[in-house]
Amino acid sequence: MSIGKRLLEQRKLAGYSSQEQLGDALGVSFTTIARWEKDQSPIPSDKLVGMGALGLDAVYILTGKTGDKIGRAVQQECRD
Repeated sequence: MSIGKRLLEQRKLAGYSSQEQLGDALGVSFTTIARWEKDQSPIPSDKLVGMGALGLDAVYILTGKTGDKIGRAVQQECRD
């Protein structure tokens, strides 16, 4: 699954039913959100941080892994 599809999934899970709602919350236009969801432009890091503050899982959006999976992987690596 692409970053854009994960963003769309996270947007809906966080309760933002429209691109316009998320765009307003992040201070960008709905067309910017649409471009991100279609993988037509990269998501700036400050907007990913903002998404995290709004309840979206920014780590999942970028990597496809939930924060819990990453935490377990880091713990395992530290044990090795």
